[in-house]
Amino acid sequence: FRKIEKIKSIHINSWPEYDRTLKNKKIESKAQTLIDLVIAIRKEKSENGYSLKKEIQKFTIDADKIILENFSLFLQDLKEVSNIDKIEFRKIKDGIIVQKNIKIKIEF
Repeated sequence: FRKIEKIKSIHINSWPEYDRTLKNKKIESKAQTLIDLVIAIRKEKSENGYSLKKEIQKFTIDADKIILENFSLFLQDLKEVSNIDKIEFRKIKDGIIVQKNIKIKIEF
């Protein structure tokens, strides 16, 4: 990290420099899965006239085992951001396709 400048105002501070060494493609991919899930949840809430704060009683994810293992780091974040009470992992017939190998079901 670069040395933190002592400033009077954030508005006159210099812009931080990009550090390529902090880039991590694996984490970015996992984070993109989280973003895609949150987008699908918010869209479903909106289309059904629910507040974005509406609690989801049960959230079911149907995905490849490898995707789920890699995504486990973000499960608590998903629960908190989307106000989910319970997350289940199982095969589902009907659901919302989020990514090529990920399908979800939302129960309010």
